[in-house]
Amino acid sequence: MCARQRNESCGGAYGLHGACDRGLRCVIRPPLNGDSITEYEVGVCEDENWDDDQLLGFEPCNENLVSGCNIINGKCECDTIRTCNNPFEFPRKDMCLSALKRIEEEKPDCSKARCEVQFSPRCPEDSVLIEGYAPPGECCPLPSRCVCDPAGCLRKVCQPGYLNILVSKASGKPGECCDLYECKPVFSVDCSTVECPSVQQAVCPLDSYETQVRLTADGCCTLPTRCECLSGLCGFPVCEVGSTPRIVSRGDGTPGKCCDVFECVNETKPACVFNNVEYSDGDMFRMDNCRFCRCQGGVSICFTAQCGELNCERYYVPEGECCPVCEDPVYPFNNPAGCYANGQIRAHGDRWREDDCTFCQCINGEPHCVATACGQSCMNPVKVPGECCPVCEGNPRRF
Repeated sequence: MCARQRNESCGGAYGLHGACDRGLRCVIRPPLNGDSITEYEVGVCEDENWDDDQLLGFEPCNENLVSGCNIINGKCECDTIRTCNNPFEFPRKDMCLSALKRIEEEKPDCSKARCEVQFSPRCPEDSVLIEGYAPPGECCPLPSRCVCDPAGCLRKVCQPGYLNILVSKASGKPGECCDLYECKPVFSVDCSTVECPSVQQAVCPLDSYETQVRLTADGCCTLPTRCECLSGLCGFPVCEVGSTPRIVSRGDGTPGKCCDVFECVNETKPACVFNNVEYSDGDMFRMDNCRFCRCQGGVSICFTAQCGELNCERYYVPEGECCPVCEDPVYPFNNPAGCYANGQIRAHGDRWREDDCTFCQCINGEPHCVATACGQSCMNPVKVPGECCPVCEGNPRRF
């Protein structure tokens, strides 16, 4: 992402809206509801001498769930966040990866670049250091800077009989990142002449919580509470085997609609139909004696049997088989004897299948058996249960 210019958006959650160019700073308006500035606000790049008072009077915005990607430190970082403005440069990851590839191809030659030495500033306790980085297309890095760290802002806990009074609001600048509170005795504040307006406290849905009760600056009156979505509540459902999650309604990040609503539905995989017979996903079936198919996601993946060369003059193709086998000559005998094999009596000249690869013939009381010759014309032949020769995968066909 290129350095942001004047009047362009900046900051935002995880810095996804980018950093301002040299000579500019990211100006963020204080929230109008009295809250502290967090790391999620989106600002605007202005001159370094910009007067912060000019920001007063902006209207609050409605946050929405936004998904997308940005290029950060040479990688595509994608997320879904709540924000007023879309902080993402790319709506999909494939678009981000395409842009990243173009940036890599147009990367400048920095072998002769001379960059100024940048010293990292020492940040106050309420802020953290953001290391400088070289924007895409440039060789020299931007200077490191301090930004406010909301996690460093701790609210005072007052003893019984004392009130937590806001003394000064945070400005959003390092060193002034946090609201300043003081614990003052209750009796030091004269509220007898203060008339407080009626305040309706919020009733929050299950996916949100009610914010803490706050007092006015004099500590006499309470301010209305509000509902906020519970952090980390939204998750992806885990369904039982054989079912898959499906979105019923999309969440928009507002209390009552904080998260997407899912339901688990039965997962039905498409079947295959051949010769008016339906085959379930994973089933194997024969198209003919030499071709076998496996149903996979509604598509028939078919294979062809691979037969080897025979070293004999006489051969035959057993019934229902694809590959031929050698045959011994059968001479005429007077009163030829039968064969006894596998608990069965076979007549002279009978043929039978001994196993997947062996075929036998009874010749005058003696079983003569031969093995099927298999060939291999592909790198990864597939073994079909009940068949002797492996098969080679062909092109998928939809039946």
